[in-house]
Amino acid sequence: MSFLNDLKKPAAHQLKPIFDKYSRAQIAKSLKIHSAYLGNILCGHMQPSDSLEKKLHVFAKKIIEAEEKSL
Repeated sequence: MSFLNDLKKPAAHQLKPIFDKYSRAQIAKSLKIHSAYLGNILCGHMQPSDSLEKKLHVFAKKIIEAEEKSL
């Protein structure tokens, strides 16, 4: 039974740990999408378009670079 339950759980987006440290509403606003849509993507309930996936990676890279500068 556990095997089937695991199959039902959506896999979180790979960038979720980076974005979870910051305001989902602000990130969504910067990406010009709704925060609920971003939440669904990050939780694995929806798949972003190819263009949005690229934007997510670019935004995550900016976050990582800014974090490195603040150290």
